Amino acid sequence: MTGDYAGSPDDWTTSAIGDPVACWDPATQAPREVWQEIGLDLDTATTTIGGIAPPREFALYGGQLTTWMYSVTVWSQLYTVEDFRRKERTPFTMVPIAGPPAYHYTPAGDTTGDHRTIIFPTSYGSCSIQVIRQSTRAPATPAREAIRIATILVPVLPK
Repeated sequence: MTGDYAGSPDDWTTSAIGDPVACWDPATQAPREVWQEIGLDLDTATTTIGGIAPPREFALYGGQLTTWMYSVTVWSQLYTVEDFRRKERTPFTMVPIAGPPAYHYTPAGDTTGDHRTIIFPTSYGSCSIQVIRQSTRAPATPAREAIRIATILVPVLPK
């Protein structure tokens, strides 16, 4: 998403709002080895947004990659892929990753091309991987980096 995590009630459907326990927790349910393979600098990893817990419909885990070229945040949310399509109003394209159907998009608020999100449907809503390029010297596009990370995460994502 683009930083407007809750939005107004009219921006989201109410189809996914429910028990926050149903949300997969990437911080505790993805093994440490997965985060290390991704290259997450565990000293920067957090479950908050600027020190504030996300709204109850979301769980997150992310931080800087060890190269400091990208940041990555993995979101688990009670909102569906369709909810995000309506909210973002931007093209969603299928991504060829083994596992569940995956779609990538550039968040509507990204004017620099530095953001890329890959989203997967789940039984309770969706999971998404948000990659933000932090350096113009980054060797890969945010889309390519998001696909690399998604390929590593797919085996531990909820169904």
